[in-house]
Amino acid sequence: MSELVGASHASTCRRFLGRNVIITGCARGIGLAAAKRLVAEGASVLMADRDEQVAGAANALAQPHIVIDLLAPGAVDELFRFSDQVFGELDVLVNNAGMTASNDFLELSAEQFDRIMSLNARVPLLASQAAARRMIKQGRGGVIVNVTSVSGTLGLPDQVPYCMSKGALRQLTTSTAVALAEFGIRVVAVGPGTVETDLVRQVMNDELRATVLSRTPLGRLADPAEIAAAIAFLASDDASYVTGQTLYVEGGRLSLNMVRRPLRNETAGQGQ
Repeated sequence: MSELVGASHASTCRRFLGRNVIITGCARGIGLAAAKRLVAEGASVLMADRDEQVAGAANALAQPHIVIDLLAPGAVDELFRFSDQVFGELDVLVNNAGMTASNDFLELSAEQFDRIMSLNARVPLLASQAAARRMIKQGRGGVIVNVTSVSGTLGLPDQVPYCMSKGALRQLTTSTAVALAEFGIRVVAVGPGTVETDLVRQVMNDELRATVLSRTPLGRLADPAEIAAAIAFLASDDASYVTGQTLYVEGGRLSLNMVRRPLRNETAGQGQ
């Protein structure tokens, strides 16, 4: 799937020629796929991740990189100072870095909650401010793309902070789109369903995969390149009249109204 999605456009489409892009969370998965797609379309991409694996990924694409923990004090400012040195100007920011953890709701600690909310919502806010200040100064607009999730709309009982953070990121998209529209800056989001990344393959057993697929009308997980294609579209001039919107790339998951299992009190009286 990734070859089809990437090859069908990259060889003929150079929508990002001469444009400078920052992508956070770029060592693997969706972030790496987005970097590959935008570079193939002519962009210069600063690849940022706390994982040192980003160095090899960036070298393979002949792009600059920075190993950085965005939760560290002052890290967002450091990222953008480095971008200023490397690029001078900025056209696109992709807020992709994020994290989750499985926690029983009654056992969830304030520290666990704060860490997830900070990386998934606070960091994108700070990064969007830093990017917007530079884009306003440049005077030619720009694009901010947030990577949220269907979990910002759906509920997961063991991932409450993650769902809350992704819902917050969706609302950040809506609100900042209005705030920055007068400056010609578009703010948009991509909302993936379950994506076939290395991490997902490690944690998803056959039972869990079957459960996810039972809720996905297209009957398969997404390829990271499919999410990257949506990011590329939203960041490009092809989406020049799109702002404040979240494009869900989720195989129909949000459209499926499944038949629920019978409740206990509904089955208890059967046969009487």
